Amino acid sequence: MGIINYDYLNDVTGGDQDILKQVLAAYITHLPADLVELKRLVDIGDYANAGLMAHKVKSSARILGIESALWLAEIEKAAKTNTDTHIIPQRLIDSERNLQEALVEIQLILNN
Repeated sequence: MGIINYDYLNDVTGGDQDILKQVLAAYITHLPADLVELKRLVDIGDYANAGLMAHKVKSSARILGIESALWLAEIEKAAKTNTDTHIIPQRLIDSERNLQEALVEIQLILNN
C-alpha cells in the first residue's frame, strides 16, 4: 500500500480506527461521482465549475495525504484563473489514475 499517507491520516484522526474507517467510507462513497462530475465539467469546458469541483476533490485527497491533491490544486488554479487551461486534461488523467488506486487501497482496508 502506498497511495494514502497513513501517518498523516492517523494524525488527523488521532489514531482512532473507527474515525479512520468512517473517513475512508465517506471518501469512497463520494469520490467516484465527484470524479465523474469533474471530468464532465472539464470535457464541456466549464472551467469555473471544474475549479470548484477540483477544490472539493482536492480537499478530500489532502485529508488522506494522497499525492494527486497537488495535481488537483493545479487544475483548480488553472480553472479558476482561466490560465494554463491546456494542463487540465493531463492533470485530470494523472489525478484519476492516482485516485482510482486510492479507492482500491481504501476498499482493501475497509474489507479487513
